[in-house]
Amino acid sequence: MTEFLIIVTPFLIVLAALSIVDLFGRDYGGWAITAWVACIVCFPVLGSLAYWLTRRAAPESAEQVYLAQADLRRERERLPIDRSGY
Repeated sequence: MTEFLIIVTPFLIVLAALSIVDLFGRDYGGWAITAWVACIVCFPVLGSLAYWLTRRAAPESAEQVYLAQADLRRERERLPIDRSGY
């Protein structure tokens, strides 16, 4: 059992640390950050899992998706409907 804890504990610490670092990189309010940090510190596995499942997409990610979709729409408009070439 001790060996299991020795192997698993560093992974849990890294998971909690990554969650907290990602949390501070996002645009959340002060109380939301405080609540998430408390949740992650008190319940490292459940708090981190809940954070990663419920976090918002980064604004730059949403913008990149929007731009990619706009490029696809422009490409579709440029192509003829009948793709046989005649």
